[in-house]
Amino acid sequence: IAATGIEGIVVTRRDQNWTRSIDNVGGLVCEWRGGDVTGNVTILPKIGLDGARLPDEASDFYFGRCDWQCAWEWESQELWVMGYASDPADRGRDEADRIGAEIGTGIAARTVEAGLGWQRDREQWWPTADCADLAVELGSAIGSPVTAEAAGYHDPPSPGTAVADIASHRTWCGFSTAEQQIALAVFESGVAWDVPWADLGEPVDLGVPGVLGFSSTQGGYLGGAVYEATDGVNGMNVEIVPDSGWVPQELAAVFAATFVAP
Repeated sequence: IAATGIEGIVVTRRDQNWTRSIDNVGGLVCEWRGGDVTGNVTILPKIGLDGARLPDEASDFYFGRCDWQCAWEWESQELWVMGYASDPADRGRDEADRIGAEIGTGIAARTVEAGLGWQRDREQWWPTADCADLAVELGSAIGSPVTAEAAGYHDPPSPGTAVADIASHRTWCGFSTAEQQIALAVFESGVAWDVPWADLGEPVDLGVPGVLGFSSTQGGYLGGAVYEATDGVNGMNVEIVPDSGWVPQELAAVFAATFVAP
């Protein structure tokens, strides 16, 4: 209230089903509403980001313009705090940045006593992958040439999600053979704690030692069967394209054996 001047603000935690990568790096997302104005605040501990930063183009997209929403960022040695408000016409860039600085400073002051002297064990995290390299591996496994293209969100994610995805080594690829697309897969490091996503999965034996598999009911982008798999540290989500030419669970097992098996 003090930072925005808006009375009656109510703050709630964002549904954690939608903050996986932010939670994965030790972050927190709070949403707020005051009258007809809405916004959010994301708090990211830099020690959890392991040096991850937004590319310059993405940073300008989020924090340069101030049109349909006005995002701001504030940093200290320990924290990266960012947020937005839905009233840019009345705020503008300078005012948004002032609000952000006041909120960020207040949050930092409250975290001093708690301390941020922790670090996730990343020794068994998957490294950041490249879709083209993954396509070569999958092609070798199925005995047929495979290509892959990077995929992404239908709408731009929040800046907090974008940088936490980078820190979580999130890789999202659409895989195709010469005939057609066969699967859409997401690989994320350190997210075994959230597999299956939102508990929307039934255990399934993919026949791969060291891998826990699930048949998911979460639904996918392409109307196909969705499977999740984890090696106990990292997580993979793969949607098998309808009419891929494969029995869905059989192709999911190939993905698990190729990419998830310890």
